Amino acid sequence: MSIYLDVIWFLNFSFDLLLLLLTSILLKRKIWKLRIVIGALIGSSIILLMFTPFASLAVHPFGKLLVSIMMVLSAFGFKRFKYFAQSLFTFYFVTFMVGGGMIGAHYFIQTEIGIFDGIL
Repeated sequence: MSIYLDVIWFLNFSFDLLLLLLTSILLKRKIWKLRIVIGALIGSSIILLMFTPFASLAVHPFGKLLVSIMMVLSAFGFKRFKYFAQSLFTFYFVTFMVGGGMIGAHYFIQTEIGIFDGIL
């Protein structure tokens, strides 16, 4: 079985970009596209870390927290703590909502096909 790191990285980059864009829409904040792309690049770097000796950092909850903080800082900046905290918690809210929707859609679409007495 082959693992295509570029495809996995690009998929993660796309989802990180989508999550940051949804966060900015929900917060109604003016965004700079380059900053959102940089935030998504930082977020997708965790995939590259998984294939290095730093993999233990990438899978640890504090490592993931650090990456998400860096994503939000690079995408939205730091004007004051309340602004940053609102951005971070909204990012987590959007992430959990999209993830829950994806799990729900997976179980909704999933079907089990059985063969009983030769009938499909």
